[in-house]
Amino acid sequence: RISVCIFSLIIFLSLSSGVFACEEEIRSLEEEIQWIRKDMGEIKRVLVSILPVLVRELAERGNPSDGMVDSRVAGRDVRVSIKNGVVMGEPADVVLVEFSDYECPFCARFYSEVLKPLREEYIDTGRVMFVYKDFPLTSIHRYAMPAAIAARCAGEQGRYREMHDGIFENQEDISRLRDIAESIGLDMDGFSECIGSGRYRQDVEKDIEEGRRIGIRGTPSFILGRLVGDGVVEGELIQGFVPFDVLRRKIDALLK
Repeated sequence: RISVCIFSLIIFLSLSSGVFACEEEIRSLEEEIQWIRKDMGEIKRVLVSILPVLVRELAERGNPSDGMVDSRVAGRDVRVSIKNGVVMGEPADVVLVEFSDYECPFCARFYSEVLKPLREEYIDTGRVMFVYKDFPLTSIHRYAMPAAIAARCAGEQGRYREMHDGIFENQEDISRLRDIAESIGLDMDGFSECIGSGRYRQDVEKDIEEGRRIGIRGTPSFILGRLVGDGVVEGELIQGFVPFDVLRRKIDALLK
């Protein structure tokens, strides 16, 4: 009986040590995970700090840039035709022209954080005319060109603004352009015919060509100025995301 008890005790201690060993390994693994998280956090911090520099360097080399982390003002006046763009708002002396990409996250940020209050304060009140021009970065954004064409097709049915807003509000599902079109009440037969015809692709390409001519390399980019001729705006070229307060000050200075 004593031998049996001793044997049982040995077995118990062996199993217990295994459990304790497992617990120790778990604690060690948890510590490793914590260190990995700290390392990843540090890597993220460094990347965020150098990203603006990398974006500027890419822009200087002429590569298309998917937005800017901070606003960069070119500091020069340019002339741009708005005849091929889409006007949203009543005609006005002061004009804001945006060159944009529907798949660009910084363009979506401009839409949600800046364009909405701009509409309320300036565009829908008739103080500023807003013109949207397409500048899809086709080398990095697969759906930017189809989205630009889809929005123009929606314009045939008088729903350009609704399609423009719907695409940006559903940017994570941008490949589902038909669903977005249906959600704003488009006639889908007419929409499909327009998409299939490809008749607006040339208009989008004209916007791209004009943007490159005046020095635009990334989205969003803006020209804020005045009408100086038949469908021609002259104003300041602004490249990169611009906060609402910054744009407001510039607009107010022109309105005075």
